[in-house]
Amino acid sequence: MKKYFLPFFLLIIILTACNSETDKDLFESAGAMYKAKNYASAANEYEKLLTQYPKSSYSEDCYFALAGIYQMEKIPNLKKENAMRKAVEYFQKYYAKFPDKERTPKVLFMIGYIRANELKDYDSARIAYNEFLQKYPQNELASSVKLELENLGKTPEQILQKNNAVK
Repeated sequence: MKKYFLPFFLLIIILTACNSETDKDLFESAGAMYKAKNYASAANEYEKLLTQYPKSSYSEDCYFALAGIYQMEKIPNLKKENAMRKAVEYFQKYYAKFPDKERTPKVLFMIGYIRANELKDYDSARIAYNEFLQKYPQNELASSVKLELENLGKTPEQILQKNNAVK
């Protein structure tokens, strides 16, 4: 039994070393697939990178790219609602993992925006928008967030009627 263990162990090490892709390889591969408009494969590569290298320096960009792919409905045969839920999921993961990055305010805005305008989940959208205003009251998106909150759950016709009544 011992005489089989060492060759088997060495074979496993050699195969693992030959097949190992670095996080940089995966990120570049995903980026190339994205540029080629092969979004499903790009998403798979980004997800693979996040699974194999959860602490990679590319993680921030992967979460943001995945959220964008799903938000723009770039995955074939995925229903819009499911795509929007995946977008929110990846924006939420980004927000949880990178609370102090430059893109974080935009990410929190998008969480609220998708919940309100695509998923019609107004309570969750209100929570995200209020958190945005609490954390980023001076951000350039703050006025948009306030407008979103004022019009949450209203149809475009109701918003137009309100705006015409004010004039």
